[in-house]
Amino acid sequence: MTRRRWVAVVVAGAVVLAGAGLGAAQFVKSPAQAAADSKAPPPDVLEAPVEKRVLRQNIVVRGTAGASRTSEIAPATAGGADGAEPIVTKLPLKAGDTVREGTVLMEVSGRPVIALRGATPVYRDLKPGTSGDDVRQLQAALRSLGHGTGGDTSGSFGAGTKSALSTLYRSLGYDPLPATDEDGEALHGSADAVLGARCALEDARTAAAQASTAPTTGTGGGKDQDDGKDPGGGADKGGGADKGSGTGPGTSPAPDPSAPADPGPQKPGTSAQGERGALVGGPVAADDPSARRAVVRAQEDLARAEERYDDAKAKSGPMLPAAEVVYLTAFPARVGTVSAAVGAHVNGTAMTVSSGELLVTSYLQDNQKGLVRTGAKAEVVDENSGRTYKATVSGVDSQRAEDAARGAGGNGGDGAAGGGEDSNDPSQDGGSGGEAQATGYRMTVQTTKKLPAALAGADLRVSIQAGATDGPVLVVPVTAVSAGADGRRAVTVVRASGAQTRVEVRTGAQADGYVEVRPAGGQKLVEGDRVVTGASRAGGGS
Repeated sequence: MTRRRWVAVVVAGAVVLAGAGLGAAQFVKSPAQAAADSKAPPPDVLEAPVEKRVLRQNIVVRGTAGASRTSEIAPATAGGADGAEPIVTKLPLKAGDTVREGTVLMEVSGRPVIALRGATPVYRDLKPGTSGDDVRQLQAALRSLGHGTGGDTSGSFGAGTKSALSTLYRSLGYDPLPATDEDGEALHGSADAVLGARCALEDARTAAAQASTAPTTGTGGGKDQDDGKDPGGGADKGGGADKGSGTGPGTSPAPDPSAPADPGPQKPGTSAQGERGALVGGPVAADDPSARRAVVRAQEDLARAEERYDDAKAKSGPMLPAAEVVYLTAFPARVGTVSAAVGAHVNGTAMTVSSGELLVTSYLQDNQKGLVRTGAKAEVVDENSGRTYKATVSGVDSQRAEDAARGAGGNGGDGAAGGGEDSNDPSQDGGSGGEAQATGYRMTVQTTKKLPAALAGADLRVSIQAGATDGPVLVVPVTAVSAGADGRRAVTVVRASGAQTRVEVRTGAQADGYVEVRPAGGQKLVEGDRVVTGASRAGGGS
């Protein structure tokens, strides 16, 4: 091939290739140009069926079992001799110990602080002669310990209550404090006065008897004989006072104030007043009016002395100081905390004691509080034994608890007043078992059957049914419900033809991403209808 032909072939080939390249360039686009020239695909409608089922959401928290009532033992009014500041002299109990009726909780300045059964708070010292509901409570507590109160009227601190109280104190190794500070001086003094009045009466009777047998001057004898009374002298020979007291003249012993069962002098009306009728009608009245008046005055003096003695005796004896008793509603109870120390001064609360049936205390966080209401059903699980207890939420605080230590280890959880201890709350970084913090809204849960006393202070799992419905209801995904500008809620129903209809609804309980709905305004919504929950673009974008 000649050189000229080769050049022609090359030129022709170049022209063909250039033309082909130019033609191909008309059909090739860059990704950016292709995206710019493309149109958005129609969105896919996301649908979900309307279901009918029970709606329930469970919230699981940790809780601590503790007694329903906590009493703070603060014997600030107790003191030593001469008004010295009270000092703890003995602490026989420690945290966790069981407290039974009649237990000495502590000793302050040598005096006991006793736990008794009752609900009325202590507000005064109880002394012989006092009355009221608090006395009635004391009597019931003494009887429950086996110390009978005799024939005392209910609510009246009499001889039987004094005897029972003395027996209680002595059974605990203590002497009861006297109701008065004069060491029985008033009782002894009134007893001496009775003895003196009896002697004066006997002297008056003797003088009257002598006057009746002495020669008369002729005045007054016949007048008094017409009284119609027995002229015999029987009353002067051991009648009268002797009939009332059972003893002869001058033989009546002085009453023993230290003996609670000692009847003491005879009561007015059975001795001095009884004699009065006998002696006034005897020979004294017939023979000597002045002697008769002396006997009557002596009888009246004896009656007054006996009344004073009875009053002093009623007010004497043992008392129950307010500082020496703590009333608890239920036994056995449990010592919660002991903040006092032997030898230390008593300042504020020295000990806490919990009583009553066990409740479970827990704490809800901000995202949980709105889902739990009083009365909600719950379950309490003791994971150590595997036992499950049905329960209900008995209370949820409206204010958030301040961050505060709820006790170290397992020591705590002593009831509603103490706040409970949650030593393994999963909301506190999984609950490592170390010192937990009381954060959140305090919630109390009460079991249908009483929890065993052995679970006091135990860490338990609590499952609460939050937002549960009583039975099957219509539910849709939460995303299917929308609100209009007027605040009305509605769902969009997709018909079989593909048409969409907006149906107004009323919403109810909400749980697990679903919400209860009820059609409103006479519109229809049934199980199986499909509702719009959203839209998705082709290719998986949303």
